[in-house]
Amino acid sequence: MAKFSYQAISENGTNVSGTIEADSVAAAESALLGKGYIPTKVSATATVRSGGSFLAAMRKSMARVKLSDLILFTKQFRSMMQAGVPILRLLQVLENQSQNQTMKKVVADIGQAIKSGATLHEAMKKHPAIFSPFI
Repeated sequence: MAKFSYQAISENGTNVSGTIEADSVAAAESALLGKGYIPTKVSATATVRSGGSFLAAMRKSMARVKLSDLILFTKQFRSMMQAGVPILRLLQVLENQSQNQTMKKVVADIGQAIKSGATLHEAMKKHPAIFSPFI
């Protein structure tokens, strides 16, 4: 079994985090659901084998998108979709408005994927650390 770190929402709506042992991410998510938690992020814990992997794990954790940035993105995305703004223009606007550099890069990547023929779902699926697979 591997260890997974998680962030979840409890039954009373509070944010909880911790670690859980499971065979896979899916098994960890199922275990959390069984405890009454709604998982928002589940990832394998970084094992420190060498200095390089530790630094890579630190860089990755520093580049995360804050929940407030994701909520703002989602609200703006929804508003523009309801207003009938074309998806590529919508993504361009969101990329330009984003203050978070990681979010800017992700939105640009989603736009590029859509230009290349991917669906919105396929494009967002490439970024599971930001967009939950439960969406």
